[in-house]
Amino acid sequence: MRFYATAFAAVLLMCLLVAAPVLSADIWSYYSYVGNAKDLATEPNTLWVATGGGALRIDVISGMIGKLTRSQGLCDNNLTCVAVGHDGTKYFGTYGYGAAIYKDGMVSHVDQNNSGIGSNNVQSVAVDSEGAVWFGSGWRADGVRRCAVSRAEWEFCAPGGD
Repeated sequence: MRFYATAFAAVLLMCLLVAAPVLSADIWSYYSYVGNAKDLATEPNTLWVATGGGALRIDVISGMIGKLTRSQGLCDNNLTCVAVGHDGTKYFGTYGYGAAIYKDGMVSHVDQNNSGIGSNNVQSVAVDSEGAVWFGSGWRADGVRRCAVSRAEWEFCAPGGD
């Protein structure tokens, strides 16, 4: 019995030594922001955060933080989601204002009035391997819309039937 207790203690000690760097407080960084973080997207050396107070751009090397808000052209500060396209374009969803598109320092907007987005309540966004952007909505039956960005074609993707 004493052997098992000693072996267990040795294994436990080894696990703690291996896990110590992961549990250490010095490897964690805290970034303050305005609003709660709702979604994250990455590109090389950069983390984009969709928050209730706009978008944060965090340089993961230097730790420098930049903000993108209504005062810089976003359609709303209350962002629901973010995705980064293959060409570096950022897509931000909002609740009630459609989506904001940030490219080369300029912001444009897509909503029900100027596009086929289907709903101004964009709850999710993704970019597929072909570069098409997918916008998801939980509002009524608006479902998922796909935009082939290079051709500016919108497609409604209805749930499949039997």
